Amino acid sequence: MIMNNKDYYKILEVSRDATDEEIKKAFRKLAHKYHPDKKGGDEKKFKEISEAYATLGDKTKRQQYDMSGGAGGFSGAGGPGAGFGGFDFGGFQQGGFSSAGAQGFEFDLGDIFGDMFGGGRARQRRGRDIQMDIDITLSEAILGTEKTLTVNKDSECKACNGTGAKDGKMVKCITCEGKGSTEQARKTPFGTVNMQVPCPDCEGLGEVPKEKCKECAGKGSYKQPTEIKVKIPAGIQSGQGVQIHGAGEPMRGGTPGDMIVRVHINIPKRLTKEQKQALENLKKVGL
Repeated sequence: MIMNNKDYYKILEVSRDATDEEIKKAFRKLAHKYHPDKKGGDEKKFKEISEAYATLGDKTKRQQYDMSGGAGGFSGAGGPGAGFGGFDFGGFQQGGFSSAGAQGFEFDLGDIFGDMFGGGRARQRRGRDIQMDIDITLSEAILGTEKTLTVNKDSECKACNGTGAKDGKMVKCITCEGKGSTEQARKTPFGTVNMQVPCPDCEGLGEVPKEKCKECAGKGSYKQPTEIKVKIPAGIQSGQGVQIHGAGEPMRGGTPGDMIVRVHINIPKRLTKEQKQALENLKKVGL
């Protein structure tokens, strides 16, 4: 398991509850200040803030980084390698959950500054990630378990298959003429520039429902109770999370977000002799 000792929030000079926009602004400010091509630039510092933004600028990676405790490793687990009652359960590989470490990150300035000039690569539309907490017993944490969760969240409308259109019929958006974006003048540190922004009427799709679906009012989704199964891996520690890809909220014309389930273990105040021996045995075999 990769441990990360860097405090990305400190590097970008923002608080841990900073918004996505605040993080982006902080990065832009520092990137301009330390860019190697500028007089007084600092290549090492520039790489460091780029590395920090590569994680905090991505919602999923930021959630993983926060859930792992950020700098210093996993939170809620008594520090690196700490387990139940002081037993070492380090080294578990959680199913569907990856560490947001800084190693091997890829960074492209075009992703950050491209939108300022109407350029850059098109970003894939993605639904909102959701997070929830569950309690499990000590036995379930040691042996692993599967839970069925009922979540009241936005889910794809079955009447229109997520299109938002009655009978699935769509027509070209008049506002953007089917382009999916419109031009807008904005003030930037470089002066006033024309930017391509998603069309407000079609939300960047380039088409709108010919007739809105009555079930979801043309949105393509609506809040409804949804059952989701989550596998809790054996040896998970309190405070760690399991990521379920595609179980978040849907995005019309895009991909759904993820669900992150944070686990809390109800540990007995006193362990029996048998329970202590079981933990010792698990430790000996590497669990």
